[in-house]
Amino acid sequence: MSQVVRSLTYALLLWGTSISNAQDPPNHADSTVPYDLPGSPKYDYSETLHKSLLFYHSQRSGKLGPNRRLAWRGDSCHICTGPKGEDLSGGYYEAANTMKWGLPLAWTLSQLAFNVYVFGDAMKSVGQLTEAKEGVKWGTDYLVNCVSDSENFVGQFGVSAVGDVDIDFGYFGPPEEYEIWVPRGIQRPEGIAYINSTNPSSEILGESAAALAAAAVIFADSDKAYSDLVLGHAKDLYTRGKTYNGTYMDSKHPNQQTVKGWYPSSIYTDELAWAAAWLYIATKDETYRHEADGWIEKAKDHSTEYSWDEKLPGAYTLLFMQTRNETYKAGVEEFLNAFYPGGTVKQTAKGLTYQEAWGSLRRVCVLDYPDGVSQPLFTSIL
Repeated sequence: MSQVVRSLTYALLLWGTSISNAQDPPNHADSTVPYDLPGSPKYDYSETLHKSLLFYHSQRSGKLGPNRRLAWRGDSCHICTGPKGEDLSGGYYEAANTMKWGLPLAWTLSQLAFNVYVFGDAMKSVGQLTEAKEGVKWGTDYLVNCVSDSENFVGQFGVSAVGDVDIDFGYFGPPEEYEIWVPRGIQRPEGIAYINSTNPSSEILGESAAALAAAAVIFADSDKAYSDLVLGHAKDLYTRGKTYNGTYMDSKHPNQQTVKGWYPSSIYTDELAWAAAWLYIATKDETYRHEADGWIEKAKDHSTEYSWDEKLPGAYTLLFMQTRNETYKAGVEEFLNAFYPGGTVKQTAKGLTYQEAWGSLRRVCVLDYPDGVSQPLFTSIL
């Protein structure tokens, strides 16, 4: 059981942040150092899982209610209402900020839901399944509220910068006191970025659809009404994303300029593939699988990274779990082979994969190693 829980813990890290300007060192993959594996786990990984889920509590926005697990966190985003009356007080803040950037926020939810889907039995065995599902719902409730109408979806909430001044990173206080110390407040008209036909973002809509469809899957047995609700929104957002193709990297919205630096999106076809894959799991409708195949074909050159920006390995894995199709399996293996010794991704002397300087450990959390001890998400299903 400890291996299963450990697997889950590796995959439960939050989203990464922007690409660093730091220079990667030369590849010294051949300079390996012998390492003796311990005979038994050194740590209690069920406790690690419990504490990993606590991290989500530290990032929560809105009225925390009775399940407030951290005494030092309180209610925040007190007056976060959109121009169309949307309740935008909930969800999760990004990193140390008060921003709710659509792509990494929805990615966090789809990743957590993915782990519940794969490792739900392990979570249940250590008393963490309800906690994990409640964490997903905290975020998907926010995404539901972001659906303003049939045309508009709130893809970003919060003011990151005013001109060249990054006021969000410049605030070092708790979100509970943001309105006290930042005179202009968290709720300002320019802080709402609607995604629509004139300001498209297929990656935000695709990722949000994936998160909602994944939530529909994990709540199907325990709360069918909620499952049906979020599935309906997932279908809607996916349709919008594929109808109005576009990326926020081309947006002219004044408050979507900073995000291009912090979270530069490479492509959006991988998010649409990810969304279609989850809709296929949720509905068993082969139309979604065929559409996922089409998006995968367009994104196939982006198969060696799994992150808030790149979802193709996740889509391959999810579809292989459902179909056992060898094409999807080959996609997963291509991703893994890049990280093994001799692959294209660098390694440290003791075998740590090192894809880039910024947040290198987040790249490791979804991989299996030849030692056979760690068996996270991808390799556990092959």
